Amino acid sequence: MMVFGQLHNILNDLEGKIEIDLITRIITIPYLKTTFNEGSATVSHASIRLSERGKPLFIFVPLTFNKCLINFEKNFAICSGNLITTFNNPHINLAGNLFLEKTFFYKIPTPITNTALFTKPITATIKVETKDGIHVHTPGLQTQLHASVKILYNQGAFRLGGWNKVSHGSIILPYSRLNIISGTLYFA
Repeated sequence: MMVFGQLHNILNDLEGKIEIDLITRIITIPYLKTTFNEGSATVSHASIRLSERGKPLFIFVPLTFNKCLINFEKNFAICSGNLITTFNNPHINLAGNLFLEKTFFYKIPTPITNTALFTKPITATIKVETKDGIHVHTPGLQTQLHASVKILYNQGAFRLGGWNKVSHGSIILPYSRLNIISGTLYFA
């Protein structure tokens, strides 16, 4: 079993090719494929350039994943997509697409309390879309969301663009229930 904090999935197979050139201090990964109990992930044409002391100067890693299970807190998602990670010392950039095929929220995730997520300068542009919607069954909200959201992160500041549609459901208040017929929330 592979466990990264709150993420769980079982690694069934790992195969690939890694080439190390000690003269130019470049590590290349022509392909690396992992198969999990739920889904698979592939890295192709990744490259790492090291300094004379062995520290990374440049990293380029394209990741493609298909129907992978992600479990966090009491929530889970089956997702596919791609993510390109680049590191050009000291800057990190993430760009990609995340397609949520099935998603269930039973607990609202714990908010991040610190203002900066990372210690190095980082920018990220990630587009998130849903297929079957996000099923939300928390103590205060029961609904189904459909979304197409672009998340932009630049050194501590988040921006959202896109939309969330609520097709039906209810908000559970202490003494009553507020029924939701439909609604759309736009981010600009």
